[in-house]
Amino acid sequence: MHQSIRSRSLRLRPRRDLAVLLLIAALVATACSSSTTKTAGTSSTTAKPTGKSLTIGTSADFPPLSSKGTSGSIEGFENDMLKRITGTINRPFTWSQLDFNGLIPALQSGRIDMITSGMYDTAARAKVVDFVDYMKIPLSVMTLKSNADAVKDATGLCGHSVAYLVGSPPEQTQIEQWSSQCTGAGKGAITAQGYQTVAAAIADINNGRTFAELEGDIVVLYVAKSQFGNKLGVAFNVEGGTSNVGLAVQKGSPLLPSLQTAMTSYIQSSGYCDDAKAWDLTPGDLMRTCP
Repeated sequence: MHQSIRSRSLRLRPRRDLAVLLLIAALVATACSSSTTKTAGTSSTTAKPTGKSLTIGTSADFPPLSSKGTSGSIEGFENDMLKRITGTINRPFTWSQLDFNGLIPALQSGRIDMITSGMYDTAARAKVVDFVDYMKIPLSVMTLKSNADAVKDATGLCGHSVAYLVGSPPEQTQIEQWSSQCTGAGKGAITAQGYQTVAAAIADINNGRTFAELEGDIVVLYVAKSQFGNKLGVAFNVEGGTSNVGLAVQKGSPLLPSLQTAMTSYIQSSGYCDDAKAWDLTPGDLMRTCP
């Protein structure tokens, strides 16, 4: 009797083993399929991009778009955006930090593949690079809070120095126009003071070496909430001073079509709004309305 039961057990074991193997295979397949996640409107996944790596240039001094964190790595809205965009086009990336005014020459020479550094899409720049826009930034004037009440408009800047980022024509041109208006009204000229980094300009405003800075409102608002928040504030916003901001690639770059498609999907996705919220972008900075 025992021998008969053992014989049946041996005959049944291959069937049980096969069932177990099929169950394991099904579980593995389920686990694999759940490891890939999609963001609405994009084709990005949790898998690391496997294509040729891109070198992306930034000045990393434009918070909250891009700046160096406490660990030394570059962080901000643009870093999070690029993770989604490069995932969509299957191209990993590394950052290359350069002075802002050296970014376009580095792109043209082939030292970097792309610029992502809060760069305004201007007519002059569009003659030498191609842009893929992802946001817009109104201009604001930042100064010490103790000076802000006296600076209601550009006339309050007459006779003072105003900082701008070297290599950013919109700010420099605006300051020069204001200065002409000041001298035309019999007031002191505005001294346009160029800085290589936003951080250096902010530090000089804080210590009184420079009176104010003309910069994108997003930077002004971010700084107001950070280490200089108790001393610096917005004096006024520049009427009609909004500029589009975009990724820049070489003229006619083969990257352009795929970046345009990926960016369109990203802006329409929930990820765009999630990233904007995470870095405190204002509704006026965005290319679409977010819930």
